[in-house]
Amino acid sequence: MKVEKISYQELYPTGVYANQRPGLEASIEPGEDPVKALMELKELSDRFHRQSNPHLYPNGNEAIITAGPIPEQQVQKDSRESATQRIIDQITQCSDETVLKSFQLIAKNNPEIQEVYDKKLKSFQ
Repeated sequence: MKVEKISYQELYPTGVYANQRPGLEASIEPGEDPVKALMELKELSDRFHRQSNPHLYPNGNEAIITAGPIPEQQVQKDSRESATQRIIDQITQCSDETVLKSFQLIAKNNPEIQEVYDKKLKSFQ
């Protein structure tokens, strides 16, 4: 295989849902090691990122934002009963028939919600 050009890109996190992707391309001289050339492009890319984002490197070469694993967060899941109760509360508090009708499909699949929906709908007529 004859490698004549190489390119390198890396995605660097710069904040929450913010990234920077510098890219470099180089021509390889005959006899030049492509792996070594790629490592040089990586070093250039890293240096560019450190120089263009010094606020991310207050301790020198170690970034304060890393692409490491995202810490697991505990998410409180509503029980089916509490979700049903929230929908019932929203239907009960509804003061507009058009808004109430947006609950029609949800009510159709749950007899408890359907009963509250029907009562509320009758109150508008």
